[in-house]
Amino acid sequence: ITNVGKDSMTLMKDPRGLLSPFPTNKFIFTNDKDKTAHPKFIGTQVKYAPSVTTPDSYTSLSPGESLQVMHDLSKAYDFSELPPGPYNVTGNYTFYQVNKTGVIWHITPDSTSGKRPDITTTLSTGPLFINCTDSQEQDLVAAAQVAQGYAASASLYASSVSGWTSRYSTWFGLYSKSRHSLVTSQFSAISGSNFSTFTYDCSCTMSNVYAYVYPNDFGRVYLCGAFWQAPMNGTDSKGGTLVHETSHFVVNAGGTEDYAYGQSSCKLYSLLYPSEAVKNADSHEYFAENNPPLA
Repeated sequence: ITNVGKDSMTLMKDPRGLLSPFPTNKFIFTNDKDKTAHPKFIGTQVKYAPSVTTPDSYTSLSPGESLQVMHDLSKAYDFSELPPGPYNVTGNYTFYQVNKTGVIWHITPDSTSGKRPDITTTLSTGPLFINCTDSQEQDLVAAAQVAQGYAASASLYASSVSGWTSRYSTWFGLYSKSRHSLVTSQFSAISGSNFSTFTYDCSCTMSNVYAYVYPNDFGRVYLCGAFWQAPMNGTDSKGGTLVHETSHFVVNAGGTEDYAYGQSSCKLYSLLYPSEAVKNADSHEYFAENNPPLA
């Protein structure tokens, strides 16, 4: 990215965008000879907190200054079943510029192309806690119990909904049988997960990220800096974060995405895009946390 303007700009390193090397689903691959050829996404789904900011959350560009960020595509995509290239690779060119009025969005179009890389994959196994201190382990034991309670309560409530309710509509929008069926299936699967048997990895040091998972690696959660600063329950809590991350696992009714972060954005999403809201992880977390309480 190059700042071609006359003023300096400050951009957020949102993990969904190209300024972060985090292996999220931020690239589109096209092959002129085979329109159906797409690599399988094997990267991470992240709970990110734009409100939790530190100096390393941003990058500043003076007029004329450029920035390059390297991305290891093999950490986010499985190319093993793709036919040989070449492929055109297009990134998520949505950037988040910070100014005195807040955060605004703008799009800078560009593209690149490349050839099929060779990758190998390994299966991960491990103990219940990895790189966790005693204090972190204690927090996770408690958070798992809170998450289990949140998930069970949310599943029970979701299954009882048969039309408009304040709680359901706030987070998932206009009621429809098909969308409600998906939400019910999702929370049934999440509540059926045993949070106390998950593998928790505490090695992540990113201060403005709560946690992340690889959607196909069920039961393994990576905890980051914002998680340890969060309350045990309530809004954006430790227990709620575990519900958020568990909703991403593909085995839980297909898994969720990260379309919107934060209560305000999720409420707006439920009004404008209910079909996406029922697939949004933060919406599931806030529905489960139910703070402030909605009937």
